[in-house]
Amino acid sequence: MGFRWSFSRLGGLFLLFVFAAVVSACDTGPAESLWDPDAAVGAEPSISGVDPPDIALSGVDVITITGQNFSATQSNNLVFFNATPVPVLQSSTTELKVRTPIMEVTSVTIRVAVVGGDAESFSNGYQLGLLPAAEEFGDILRSERVFAVATDSNGDIFASVFQGGRSVGIRRITPAGEADDYYTSTFPWDGFDFGPDGALYAVRGVRAIFRFAPEGGTQATWAVEANTAVKFVDVDFDGLGNLWAVGDNENLYRVSPDKTITPFPFAANVQAVKVAGSELYALVDGTGGGELWRFMIDGAGNIDAGELFFDVGVAAGSEVKMLSLEAAQNGDLFVGTDAEDPIWVVHADRTGEVLYPGVLDRPAESFAWIEETFLIMVEGLRGVEGETVSLQKINTRRTGIR
Repeated sequence: MGFRWSFSRLGGLFLLFVFAAVVSACDTGPAESLWDPDAAVGAEPSISGVDPPDIALSGVDVITITGQNFSATQSNNLVFFNATPVPVLQSSTTELKVRTPIMEVTSVTIRVAVVGGDAESFSNGYQLGLLPAAEEFGDILRSERVFAVATDSNGDIFASVFQGGRSVGIRRITPAGEADDYYTSTFPWDGFDFGPDGALYAVRGVRAIFRFAPEGGTQATWAVEANTAVKFVDVDFDGLGNLWAVGDNENLYRVSPDKTITPFPFAANVQAVKVAGSELYALVDGTGGGELWRFMIDGAGNIDAGELFFDVGVAAGSEVKMLSLEAAQNGDLFVGTDAEDPIWVVHADRTGEVLYPGVLDRPAESFAWIEETFLIMVEGLRGVEGETVSLQKINTRRTGIR
């Protein structure tokens, strides 16, 4: 077995890679030499193009490299993003497919080398821009924990924040990530939404719904359900100005603009609610796993009996907990869970898959849209000693419904 290379052209990194491969593959006794002067040397590999040609999402996109003199044997192709080796997913002599690695850089140089006697050097370099699929966002300390988030019409984020085991209230974070104190309170908020009047409406695991005026100031109790057993954990407004409130209750609740509360039978532990046009979606957490239910809203603001839209428990696993819900204008729904890959995307055709496998690894406690296609995700804890959490700004490539 022999390989022929030029150290000055491949560089030390490639030499070490090939040497390790040779030693591993030929561990049957000492070899006379790694150098074979009779080994065939083919034409050097070259890159003529990359698709997408300019920018890709780090850790997400599968890119196609086109060119000449690649190897049809997948394992013989070495692809590097700068000095980072990238596994080849598919190969031919003129085309390679690879997934972009997770890298904290804005651009990379892609190069290809072929081992096995087919060539003796790297290809030309191709410059590709990289964007992060997700990155930490906002002026949130490592010692702080966020519970619920919502965004107003200006793109400001309002976040319920805990520090040192106690609530510090609601913090406002600008689209630039700068934070200031909006309201001081001694308890965390479970769910927020902005109403058509510009006010912030909030719930915190009791039967009341609270309101913060657009100009700020103290909270006001806006509406209270008569049944003392009811607990609200999430709210969302529909296009008619009605507020929908959910929790682990016997009903879904509609609160009209005049504060009249109307129950609609649905006995379930509903963790999150989202209205998309004339459709209301309820995310259910139960012993059999998660379920996403859809209810149609008529012109009078009433809902039908509903139907199971997507069985998240079957797709993600029955032990996975349901946590949060958001929607995009193209019909996609984002389901936040505590799974290893925490976000599922459920499409209008009732199919679903994980969003960006391997990119996010913390529970998705709450969602809010910012800057149209960017989704803010609140990271949850996994109970690991010394762990910290943050807000993640995710490039979904979809326009959200606010």
